[in-house]
Amino acid sequence: MGKWVGSGFLYGNTQKIIRCCKDCKPPKRRPACHDSCPDYLAEKNKMQEIKNAENVDKQIKDYHSEMIDKRLKRLENSMKNR
Repeated sequence: MGKWVGSGFLYGNTQKIIRCCKDCKPPKRRPACHDSCPDYLAEKNKMQEIKNAENVDKQIKDYHSEMIDKRLKRLENSMKNR
């Protein structure tokens, strides 16, 4: 899962920063503007897609390493029983 680092989110080894808020000034910027700001929502959705893609990659890698571990254990057991 992502976490805050400095002024942006960190997903994996890539830091993603919501840049649209950096130079935003009133009257456009106001309390709770993140709920309705299309720029912020678009960047947040993009960051969520990146996060989800990284989670899927991790799940695939975990599954494959788990399968390899199971195969190695079966091989070791068969070698012991010879």
